Amino acid sequence: MVTAPPRRRALRGLILCLAVCAVLAALCGLTILALRDDLGTTEYRLAYDDLPDGLDGFRIALIADLHSEYFGDGQRVLLDAVDEARPDVVVLCGDILDSTSRDFAPIEALLAGLTGRRVFAVNGNHENAVTYAERLRLEALYREYGVTFLKDETVVLDVGGASLTLSGMDDPAVWNGDEVGFLAGHRPDVAPDPDGFSLLLCHRANLFPETGTWGYDLVLSGHIHGGQVRLPLIGGLISPTRRLFPKYDAGVFRENGSVMVVSRGLGNQFDWPRVFNPPELVLVELTGADS
Repeated sequence: MVTAPPRRRALRGLILCLAVCAVLAALCGLTILALRDDLGTTEYRLAYDDLPDGLDGFRIALIADLHSEYFGDGQRVLLDAVDEARPDVVVLCGDILDSTSRDFAPIEALLAGLTGRRVFAVNGNHENAVTYAERLRLEALYREYGVTFLKDETVVLDVGGASLTLSGMDDPAVWNGDEVGFLAGHRPDVAPDPDGFSLLLCHRANLFPETGTWGYDLVLSGHIHGGQVRLPLIGGLISPTRRLFPKYDAGVFRENGSVMVVSRGLGNQFDWPRVFNPPELVLVELTGADS
């Protein structure tokens, strides 16, 4: 029996190993690409002991961190997801505009598709990173399509006879900042109503150590992009502020008597793709404790 020389056998083994690695890398790459654009809806059902009766079953669709991207022709995929969620209100929680592309067309397509719904919006850090003229252009689009734009402002909604205080915080025009006190001068103009239900829109989830002490029943946020890369059993890897393993990466958090829901967001601001972190529309449903 003739056997191959040791060097040839070693070379064949190396080639086989490289081929297997290449196939595995290709499969991982295809999985990442598939998951990157596979928009899904994440639903959270939050129970409150003292929820006013009129708000039982109230549904909120949270859109965050679009970054001027499209989801389907004319935002059809995203708009269909909103339709299927059957929200009572839609909130745009910042970074709808991307400061690098400055493309308003995807935003206008989204707003046109949301016409007829009750929509509320706040700025994110990307909106505050563009020129003053561009900020005015975005605010004009919100007005044109009937969106209530909140800059440290509050509206009170009557929902089935129940009072819903909805406040929106204007994002500070600073890129970084996690420390308590960073929000000085950016607190909504009306305090939460202790007899009703209070909701705060705040782009940056990482500010919950402070916003969670303001007395709101619910805070809705984004900004962290789910940690960009999500690791099994660990969660998000890195925040937009370049901090590893951000605490408030996605999901539900409870502190100081307040609850925060964080969206993983839709678009991307990094130079590398979202990994095991598909874009999401978030739906929050409020319920009474006995529901």
